[in-house]
Amino acid sequence: MADSKTPSTTTVILSKPEDWESWFWNLRANVNAEIWPCINPDQPERALLDPPERPQIAEFNPQALTYAQLTQAQQKAYDNARRYFDQDMKYYSQQQIFLKEARSHITSTVSPTKSILLDPDLSVREWLVRLKKNTEPTRGYMVKKTVAL
Repeated sequence: MADSKTPSTTTVILSKPEDWESWFWNLRANVNAEIWPCINPDQPERALLDPPERPQIAEFNPQALTYAQLTQAQQKAYDNARRYFDQDMKYYSQQQIFLKEARSHITSTVSPTKSILLDPDLSVREWLVRLKKNTEPTRGYMVKKTVAL
């Protein structure tokens, strides 16, 4: 998983409806492109990776308590399962890093008033859905703003 976007250098603090569009585009520029489809509140929800399950020795031989108690064939199967687990764990860990970076960016770019919406028990996507619902200007509001200029 590699970051394909260069982070934006302009910091926009989300505090009012007028900030939404530039804040949202700045967020998108600063969030890893691989994680964005999973947290984008404008798109249908996409599943994140689940943490992989570590293979257990007992799955390969219910009587074995240690690796040494497995037969050679069972050890080979266990080793293969561990390789798959290790690879899956790398992808899962990288996803968690990207999510942590997104959380950090969001918390550092919202006003104290908006930060009330950022319940730590919610996912990043849920944060963005809440922020959008609470902040994104209505179409009528933007039309009035444009006409006033």
